[in-house]
Amino acid sequence: MEFGSASRPWYKKRKYQFLMLVLAALLLLSFLPYLYHAPVTASQTRLNKSVDYFAHIYNLTTGLIPEYPGSHTFWLYSDNYLAALALSRYDPRNGPTSNFASALETAMGGYRATLSPLLQRNQYTALNSTSTSFNCSMNYALSWAAANGSDPKGSTAMLKTTANDQGNICSSQNYADLLFLQAVYYHRLKNDSAAQHFYQRGASDFDGVGIKDIPFMTMGSGSFNSYQTYKLALYLYAGACLGTQTNDSNYPKLLSILLMQQDNLTGGFYSGYYFGGLRSAYYLLTFPSTPHPNTETTALAALALEQLIRPSSSC
Repeated sequence: MEFGSASRPWYKKRKYQFLMLVLAALLLLSFLPYLYHAPVTASQTRLNKSVDYFAHIYNLTTGLIPEYPGSHTFWLYSDNYLAALALSRYDPRNGPTSNFASALETAMGGYRATLSPLLQRNQYTALNSTSTSFNCSMNYALSWAAANGSDPKGSTAMLKTTANDQGNICSSQNYADLLFLQAVYYHRLKNDSAAQHFYQRGASDFDGVGIKDIPFMTMGSGSFNSYQTYKLALYLYAGACLGTQTNDSNYPKLLSILLMQQDNLTGGFYSGYYFGGLRSAYYLLTFPSTPHPNTETTALAALALEQLIRPSSSC
């Protein structure tokens, strides 16, 4: 998709944002070396590693988590929005992780204050709100975030965001991520029949290896023949929210394939994978379609694992 642009750099709109970022950075610095991990189970160990991923690549200058390790691009929606949500749900007894979530949310709040209401419409708000949008999306380059707050030419960080603000509704098409998000949305509205309808439509795209929806099958989509890990995570999350995971025979396989996409070194999850050609009832060979883990995918995988480990009534 093409990128739009914001009308003015964020740092010319909100001077107090710099103070917010400094406070967030100081808060995080006080506990990053001492992150507490919840008791160890197989799934909890994987979840702990995803929290480590967020902590290790957190950027003190922007107060945000980059798109991937070593990246200078920072997405407000959906990367940092989802990471803050995942950290806030990690473990209610975990003070350091809750503080980390607060630091991200504080930084996000400063940046959000510079955005028009249209640019704050995002499909992922369906995960914790009934105020959301399933319109088609556009990616926006907001500005270069200058280190000294005045000269964008000397900056090293690009701020971007994704907004579902394009007017035409994409939710009626076969995008599995939107189908699962609508399932969660209608579950929050206590409309069980609609929630089950969208869940079953999304689940029907699972072919035993991954989600095969429109982007998977469309040449030039950027996802052609590449299974997207985040859609598996949303499948797991939606099923756990709706309470259908015990009746869905795909669930054990879904979780196994999702965990295959975690990078052992960083704890992050790769955004996509290819089927490697060896398939049986007990073994599936996949390999990443991208060279590095991805923050958005890691956050959604963490949310799915959290929902399986500690089901949240707020999902």
